[in-house]
Amino acid sequence: MKKIQLLFSFIILISSAAIAQDTIPPTINLNTPKSVCHQYRTPYDRVQPTVTDNVDSGGNISIILVRSDVNENVKGIYADEYQAIDKSGNIANVVRTVLVSDCNSSNINKINELENVTVFPNPSIENFQINIPVAEANLEILSMDGKLVYQTKLIQGLNSINANNLNTGLYQIVITTESSKKVVSQSIQ
Repeated sequence: MKKIQLLFSFIILISSAAIAQDTIPPTINLNTPKSVCHQYRTPYDRVQPTVTDNVDSGGNISIILVRSDVNENVKGIYADEYQAIDKSGNIANVVRTVLVSDCNSSNINKINELENVTVFPNPSIENFQINIPVAEANLEILSMDGKLVYQTKLIQGLNSINANNLNTGLYQIVITTESSKKVVSQSIQ
């Protein structure tokens, strides 16, 4: 009788492990730094990212280019945004910032000036904070269909953003300076 109970317990353990819910999103590797400088007026060859997941193998996860506004013939800050979705519906987003310019060391240092921006908590309910390391930056909050829902100026240090007027959902937080851009996904609950 003890052997049957032990066998039954083992089968239940294996069954529950097999149906455990995957809640971890895939990981996207850009295969480049998050911010790159592209030489003005030269062809832009986008480096394809790769994706890994804790459950699904790479061949079972699709990765798509959500948007790319890079124009190698116009100096400015652009972005390549990628998204990967695993079989459980977990979503990962990553953005490569592209500075189209005359790439010299001072421009390369400028594109990394927003690398240490933090946005927290995520998800948020009423307010969230944005900590920026530069004197001033612009903030735009975009809905997932690309509509501008909020904009303001940020100052160096901690900035509190009131999310009470935002509907529940996922938003793109776009922070820009004259020479740098960072995009972060923010969930409002």
